[in-house]
Amino acid sequence: MNPHVDFHVHTLFSADGRSSMEDQCRRAVELGLQEVAFTEHLDLQPDDPFFGFYNREAYEAEFVRCQALFDGRLTLRRGVEVTYQQEFHDQIVNWLTGYPYDYVIGSVHAVRMEALFREDLYRRWNVRDTYTWYYEELERAARSGLFSALGHLDLPKRYSYHIYGPVPWTDYREQVEAVLKAAVATGTGIEINTSGLASRARETFPGPGVVALYRRLGGEVLTIGSDAHGTDQLGFGLGEAVAIAREAGFPAVATFSTRQPVLIPLE
Repeated sequence: MNPHVDFHVHTLFSADGRSSMEDQCRRAVELGLQEVAFTEHLDLQPDDPFFGFYNREAYEAEFVRCQALFDGRLTLRRGVEVTYQQEFHDQIVNWLTGYPYDYVIGSVHAVRMEALFREDLYRRWNVRDTYTWYYEELERAARSGLFSALGHLDLPKRYSYHIYGPVPWTDYREQVEAVLKAAVATGTGIEINTSGLASRARETFPGPGVVALYRRLGGEVLTIGSDAHGTDQLGFGLGEAVAIAREAGFPAVATFSTRQPVLIPLE
């Protein structure tokens, strides 16, 4: 069977979101999706442009309203996408305590207090330093054990492709393996983020090779998500993600409820 789920979705509760939660729900029903996780951004670096935007109380009120509105047609999951930075580790722990999240993505959006979406960063940093520092931070996120899954591994290729060109993950195999081994050791999943298919890289985050390596290293928890910030992106590329999961040898993909993985068989 094909899982009709999208476990990486943003709404107007994310600073870069373009669609309301209700509109995303309506579009999910139109697409035949059965389960969606709303994973809004949490950024804790004070000079980050998204800092202070996340309003969990307002999110919760709208989540409960939409949950009732779409009851019987769509399963909604409480989620958050945390920008992991070692400098804010303790604050992240506090944010994740005492709220009934179903699913928590740990993503590296900044390295050495510099945002990865800034094009000038890739003109100032060479490719070796960028990816080395990125994977170091990602490994720390994996070792923390705080997250349900790691978000969009090898994210720099989204923003740097036109500067660095293609960067084979095998150039950083040792670091990638360290990240994935840490994830396996802490029971942390990874996601296939399909937004990369629409980027210059034309490849999911991470690509098929890394997904297959995670499986070979003992990885069992794999989620799929479009990283949609608007209704036009919802559900994008999920069929391709399922094909990658199957090719890598995964018998199932995961959803999450109360921080526990729920496996959906692929066959």
